[in-house]
Amino acid sequence: MSNKICFLFGAGAESGFGIPKGPEYTQQTMLREHPKLYEELDKFYGNRVEQNFSQKYKRLYLLNKNSRDFRQIICDATLKMISENRVQAIKNQIIEVIDKKIVNYKDSDSILDKCIDDDFCKNVSVLMHPIVTGKTTTRNDEKDDDRAKSVQNELSECSDGTANFDLDGLLNGMSELIKDYFTYHGVVEKYFSTIIDPIKIGNDKFWVLVNYFWSAFFCIYRAMIGKNGDKEESKDYQEFLANPKKKIEELYSITKIKSMASQHENYYSQIVEHLDRDAYYAITTNYTPFAKLLEQRDDVDHVPVSDSIVTHIAGKLSWFEVVDEMRVIDLELEDLDENDFVIPYMYTQAPIKPIVEPKMIREYERMDRFLQESKYLVIIGHGLTQGDLHLLAYLREFLMKRDSEIILMKFVKPKAQFNSSDVQNKLIKSLRFADDARDIDGQLIRNKIRVETCDALLEVIKELKAVTSK
Repeated sequence: MSNKICFLFGAGAESGFGIPKGPEYTQQTMLREHPKLYEELDKFYGNRVEQNFSQKYKRLYLLNKNSRDFRQIICDATLKMISENRVQAIKNQIIEVIDKKIVNYKDSDSILDKCIDDDFCKNVSVLMHPIVTGKTTTRNDEKDDDRAKSVQNELSECSDGTANFDLDGLLNGMSELIKDYFTYHGVVEKYFSTIIDPIKIGNDKFWVLVNYFWSAFFCIYRAMIGKNGDKEESKDYQEFLANPKKKIEELYSITKIKSMASQHENYYSQIVEHLDRDAYYAITTNYTPFAKLLEQRDDVDHVPVSDSIVTHIAGKLSWFEVVDEMRVIDLELEDLDENDFVIPYMYTQAPIKPIVEPKMIREYERMDRFLQESKYLVIIGHGLTQGDLHLLAYLREFLMKRDSEIILMKFVKPKAQFNSSDVQNKLIKSLRFADDARDIDGQLIRNKIRVETCDALLEVIKELKAVTSK
């Protein structure tokens, strides 16, 4: 093992560029319907649909208001919040009713399934759908009016019929409360198998998945070209889909990337300014080309994999999968044929990652080598949740080897306080180590995890430079 530094970047590392992350990214990709995008995709796939593989394009949305998937997300988030014993402090009568119902579900094999199929929870989820997905909250559906009356009645019954409730206020309040508890385990993954044989497994589900991947792609792409919201939305879709390679080449130009970096404070520039290229490696779960800055190769737009010190383990905006061939095209290097049946190759928020092509396997091989050859792993802007089990397994192995150390850079708002021990304990738990776990030399794992604030990154870089250059 050398003295090298390895950096691991998550979405938080690029928030300074205006790239959506967390709840905003979730709402734009999974929770929001994109009819203008579907209209342009209908045209794009006109000549590309392979009739022996799939059927005609469909404008289908992952989480419509009556879908069980949407109810699962809402109920799961509510149960997670209730499990933290916050109910009494919350003072939201809808959540109080659900909390009381849980008592009756204790003997059930799955409390979540019981909540999903409970009439009260069903009605609440449907009524919350326009709020959570950013649509109008006005109810103009007679069935929704009936649902609202049913919820009102049950709320009244639970308060002995003596209280009047502002239902819209309660629904809005609940949607804000559970936003930080949204998880999607099992929601997207169950559609992955449709890529194998859409006609046999389910053509509708296949197009739901395709539309989801495109919404994830354009969420990042439009942010990178300085666009957001509905303004010129259709135009952005049209221009990209008319000539994907041209738009990717524009986006991946090192000149453009350096120009964007010069306009925003960012962690990449700090690293490049203070470390030589041969001092570090970089692993990123981001889809953007910003990590190109770390290559320190201003003479070329594309650094060959054999010479690159950056590995992308979650896909790239320039990667597109030819789904009927299970082949991935990099638009930095290749062009699409007018009949190529493609979708963006991005892992998005799904906890299970569908590796279907050697290109991604090679990226993981490089990550493994980077970690094997590094003594320090500096993590910037990554939440490391249970949706990252594939990555956590590598970090666990990294800590088990001798003379290794993780430095976790924690973003902390100005004047906010945080407990580094709590952050350390959370990571240990995520890595599934016991509190007293030790590495192969008997050193306590927790002593090999250090927590710093992101504001201290420059000091950390200078410190590691001094240590590793000896």
